[in-house]
Amino acid sequence: MMGSALAFPARENGNTVRLVGSPLDGEIIDACRATGRHPKFAKHFPQGIPPFPAGVEYYKIDELDKALEGVDLVIGGVSSFGVDWFCDEVLPRIPRSVPVLSVTKGLWDTPEGKLLTYPELWKSRLAAKGIVRDICAIGGPCTSYELVAHDQTEVAFCGGDLPTLRRIRAMMATPYYHISLSTDVTGIESAVALKNGYALGIALTVGLNQKERGLDSELHFNSQAAVFGQAAKEMARLLELQGAGTLDNLCVGVGDLYVTVYGGRTRQVGILLGRGLTIDQAKAELAGVTLESLVVAERVGRAVKARIATGELDAADFPLLLHTDKLLAGNGEAALPWDSFTFEAVAETAPAAPVAAPAAPAAAAPTREHPLVLAHRGGLDDYDDNALGGFADALARGIVGAETDVRLSKDGELVIMHDDTVDRTTNGTGRVDEKTLAELTALRLRRSGENVPTFRQFCELYKGRADVDVEIEMKEHGDEMTPERLDRYVTLLHDQAIECGLVEGTYAFTSFSIPTLKRFHELFPDARLGLICGDRFCEDDIAQATALGCVRIAPDWRRTGPMIVAKAHAAGLSVNLWCSDSTEIYEIVKDWGADVSTSNIPRFIAEYARSSQGI
Repeated sequence: MMGSALAFPARENGNTVRLVGSPLDGEIIDACRATGRHPKFAKHFPQGIPPFPAGVEYYKIDELDKALEGVDLVIGGVSSFGVDWFCDEVLPRIPRSVPVLSVTKGLWDTPEGKLLTYPELWKSRLAAKGIVRDICAIGGPCTSYELVAHDQTEVAFCGGDLPTLRRIRAMMATPYYHISLSTDVTGIESAVALKNGYALGIALTVGLNQKERGLDSELHFNSQAAVFGQAAKEMARLLELQGAGTLDNLCVGVGDLYVTVYGGRTRQVGILLGRGLTIDQAKAELAGVTLESLVVAERVGRAVKARIATGELDAADFPLLLHTDKLLAGNGEAALPWDSFTFEAVAETAPAAPVAAPAAPAAAAPTREHPLVLAHRGGLDDYDDNALGGFADALARGIVGAETDVRLSKDGELVIMHDDTVDRTTNGTGRVDEKTLAELTALRLRRSGENVPTFRQFCELYKGRADVDVEIEMKEHGDEMTPERLDRYVTLLHDQAIECGLVEGTYAFTSFSIPTLKRFHELFPDARLGLICGDRFCEDDIAQATALGCVRIAPDWRRTGPMIVAKAHAAGLSVNLWCSDSTEIYEIVKDWGADVSTSNIPRFIAEYARSSQGI
């Protein structure tokens, strides 16, 4: 229904709107075609608001390809029970150039206790099929009937690309539908999904009061407010666990919690449980009503219990969640553990006399006021991947930061190459590890015609420069190599960097591969290492990096936030948020405290940083 309700702001902005039903919606589409409106929107709305926007086109699922012709945006609205179907049957058929905006709220738990948002889940599953796609989503307090009635509504659109979000906002914003934007997909989507179990917990108080005072008794607000406060506290802790504990994220989630508490199916279940019914009895009472919120609440409970079992979380921090989880499992009484919600706090006061504060850790804050720009593979705007000319040009323009990739040839020598084959970037074909160094360096890069460079040639560019900051990404993964070949790889990297004087500046040997970093640290404990994070950046990554002896951590900026960056600094790590491929992104990573940021357009970003910020 929420997907259908969005037809109002979309159509009122002059867009052509096509409503496509799922395999279960055949009768609904027939009714829409017959009446010109969605059958569930039968209420009388304020004067001037039609039962459904005129001009909406209706399609059944077997007409999906026709409905997709020429579209600029796809809005997906399936229940949690349709997540797999949407991923398998719909997303692969949507053109890659068309953004997808999901209204489905939920989380998926893993055996290790991690919580994945649906956009993250879909993205990883599509990637396994060779489909690369970012998925945007809507979060925030918004009921379908009130949106249709044009009640003032505040939501957040989230996705990995800010310009795309701005285009979508332009299609959807109205004088009553107000849209904030966030690149923190995990934060927004986690916040709005976490509310499910907590809304049920708050509704318990209504049922408990009805059980004690009668079904017609007045609503009591003290008890609801008390549980609401505890819910907000626990939600904040869970967002911290997700690496997304910002005030904006929490407010979006708490707003959605408020809406859910005062209406909807989750409230009904909570009231019935509060009256003394078991979960099975409550489900029977609501037969025919979709209760997807319970599925999400159970997943969150399962994930938290898994992390408690490993000692990562303390059960005392989640009394409300664990209480509702027991009720959903059919165990325990509805009566709430009130005393577990109380706390004792001692306010921090200034000392009576000046006391010298202990020195702060050197890396507890960003090492630079503005992130240093690293030329990613030399910069892909004007040069080939990893062309020496690209690095030399960047250096000549005062861009003293660089990032490159190193692989091992068939005969055990170091070559600069990103991919595991030479097909994309050179005039040759075949795997890097099946060619000798001589064969590789004889190949020419596609645009410039330069020869494929060696690692030693790269190091020579930066020899003796104390002002440089260079990241050397180790593309060879230790779990895919023989121990002897891995040892040769890291030893050559270490020794050639020293021989060429690269270590006189700031440098780091970086990798996604834990085995590679681990072996490097074992052989050369004083070497500067960095962990690259492709998934959601969290405290586990910080712990892993420090255990490996890393001095730097490099998460994808789209999967992080300012609070987790601050925690990385507090752990003594410098932070590279990649990739700053627009001035908007550069401003974001600067505000979040990045020390450095790689960029595919380093010349443009570096000039912007100099001219607009005086560096």
